[in-house]
Amino acid sequence: MTCRVGEVPTVGILSPFLGGPYYGGILAAIGHLTHQAGGRAIAIETIDAGSDPDTKPRPEFRPHVAWQHVNGFIAITDAVRSDYLRAFRATGRPVVVISHEYPDLEAPVIIPDNASGIRQAVEHLLDHGHTRIGFAGHLDVHDVQERHQAYAETLASHGIEPDPALCFRIANNRVAGGEHVAAEMVEAGMPMTAVVVATDANAIGLIRKLGTLGIGVPDQLAVVSFDDMEEATYAIPSLSSVKQPFSMLGTRAYELLDAQLHGQEVPAGRYTVPTSFIVRESCGCVRGGQLAPCDWPGESREALSLRLAALLDPSGCLQDDSALAEVVDVIATVLETTAAGLRAPVPTRFHHALLSLYDRTMLRASMEEIGEVIQKFALGLVHTTSARAAMEQPIREIILKIAQARARGQFGDSAYF
Repeated sequence: MTCRVGEVPTVGILSPFLGGPYYGGILAAIGHLTHQAGGRAIAIETIDAGSDPDTKPRPEFRPHVAWQHVNGFIAITDAVRSDYLRAFRATGRPVVVISHEYPDLEAPVIIPDNASGIRQAVEHLLDHGHTRIGFAGHLDVHDVQERHQAYAETLASHGIEPDPALCFRIANNRVAGGEHVAAEMVEAGMPMTAVVVATDANAIGLIRKLGTLGIGVPDQLAVVSFDDMEEATYAIPSLSSVKQPFSMLGTRAYELLDAQLHGQEVPAGRYTVPTSFIVRESCGCVRGGQLAPCDWPGESREALSLRLAALLDPSGCLQDDSALAEVVDVIATVLETTAAGLRAPVPTRFHHALLSLYDRTMLRASMEEIGEVIQKFALGLVHTTSARAAMEQPIREIILKIAQARARGQFGDSAYF
């Protein structure tokens, strides 16, 4: 059932769970785009309230909730069984699926590039000299199965036979699952020097529990994971993780559904969303090591924009982003004016641009990393000790404004949830 000219869509979302960074991030992106189009989004939780979202197999969801209202459905993971989606599609309305493939359902499927991200993570550990690299994850989940396969294939491509004794199954994708598997690893004698953990939540639980058992990360066990949740930045040690852009999964699903609703042909099959490995401390690297300051090209605004974009959203979603352009313009203008010996207060529009940028990136990088980028740009503008000293105050003011915007955005998120 396509939308008539001028008609706004009502998008149905089938999801096992409506909270948390993964499901919540996808839902937020779909809701935002639907709102921009003047439409409505109806989210339906398909497991019983209070149930474990990692329950396998899923309890069967049968009610035709909102079928008379929605123009199409986006199903997140295995929210419902394939016969449910086939019955809905038989009414002439489209279906898009996120992060799950049904053998008996031909539909567009949005999948994070699990293989590329894990390959980058494993090769990074190999570059550190590790050869006994383990894997830990909830292997009942489709994405985790793909990550495990990519882990094994990457080791094999480097002449290392994957050792089944180094594979640890986790019962769920939560912190508690990571804590439990940490005890299993210690009991097994910690047979590896590094481990790829399938999700950040598992990895955070693993690291915490290992700490209580006297195992240091990364000194005694290097850890990398997948998702790049907000907690990855603030964990101790900070977590090296493959960035899975939750919002991009939701955005791509909405775009493909919307295209079908407006009469466009969208072939069934995989539509891959890029991932990228973010280096932090848990793998054994020094925080901020990925900034590579040696090739900093002086006072280029373009370089400032590229560096900030790489820090805030390494997956590349910020290309041609107006909020980022506004932030860069304010920073550059203030510091260039200071370099010319004049006073330039930080304008109010900087705060509004930062809040807009927070909506896309949550300003996730550490303030140390952001400060280093800004400082390098500033120092490229001046060449005397006195001029460098004059830069200190505006740099501090800019960084304070960024920290305030992030705190304001986090408060808004907490109040919303």
